Amino acid sequence: MTAEQATAIIVHDNPLVTVKPILKGSHFIPDFCCNRVWLCIDENHRVYQEPMVG
Repeated sequence: MTAEQATAIIVHDNPLVTVKPILKGSHFIPDFCCNRVWLCIDENHRVYQEPMVG
């Protein structure tokens, strides 16, 4: 599934969340935020891991 498709599904299910894509191998601050969804994508903008709330 592409990042765009996943983002559309997530926002459709809950329009109050913000989707933040993370490129494979990138580092991010693991602070928890209940209205944010981390979307792990590869270099082809395809989702490679289940999205995570946080």
